[in-house]
Amino acid sequence: MVSRRGFGSVRKLPSGRWQARYRDPEGELRPAETTFATKADADAWLATTRHELRVGEWIDPDLGERTLDSWAMRWFHSQSHLKPKTRASYESLLLSRVLPELGHMALVDLRPSHIQAMVSRFMTEGVSASRTRQCVMVLSQIMKAAVADGLIRANPCLAVKQPRLLKTEMRVLTSIEVERVAAEVEDRYRILVYVLAYCGLRWGEAIALTHGDVDPPPDGSALFARWPT
Repeated sequence: MVSRRGFGSVRKLPSGRWQARYRDPEGELRPAETTFATKADADAWLATTRHELRVGEWIDPDLGERTLDSWAMRWFHSQSHLKPKTRASYESLLLSRVLPELGHMALVDLRPSHIQAMVSRFMTEGVSASRTRQCVMVLSQIMKAAVADGLIRANPCLAVKQPRLLKTEMRVLTSIEVERVAAEVEDRYRILVYVLAYCGLRWGEAIALTHGDVDPPPDGSALFARWPT
C-alpha cells in the first residue's frame, strides 16, 4: 500500500511498519533513516522534513556519514591561527585520547551519551579532570565546525557533564617570607621579587617591564635605580 501526497510518499511494508520517502533538493529519492510503527508517524516525519527543506534547515544525511577521524584532522589542519604550543596541545589531545575513543564513529551518529561514556572512562583511568575537560573542549570545537558546515544538526558536546576541577587554596607569602626570599637572591633581582609579591603581575608581565614602564614616587627612586637594564 502506497500513499502519495504533494510531498513524499509513505508505504506499508510486509513487516507491517511504514516507510516514508521524499525527494531531496537534487531530485534524489531518499527514504527516512528508520521505519515507523504507524502511518501517522510517517506522515509527521515527512511534514517535518518538508518544513526543514522550506526554511533551509535540512541536513543531507550523507554528509554526516564521514567519520570523526577524517573531519577532526581536516579541522585541525585548518587551524593555522593557533600558536604552536596550542596546536601541539590539541594534536596530543586528539591523537592520544579523543580519536582512539570516538574516531571511528560517523559524525551523525555521535551522541552526548557516547561522549559522556568517554569522560567516564577517562576518569576511571585516572586522567585528570583538567585534561578530560580539555578533550571535551577540543571535541566541542570540532563538532561546532561540523554544525556550521551543515554536516550535523547540533553539537552533542553541549549536553555533556564534565568533571569538576579541584579548587586549591592559593599560597600567599607573608611580608616576612617575602623579605626572606628577597634576601636569598642576587641584589639585581631583589626588586623583581617585590614586584611579583606585591604588584599582582604574572611572570611574563613582570620580566618584560622596563624603566619606561614605571613612574616611581620620589621616595622609591633609590630602589628603582637598582632595576636591571
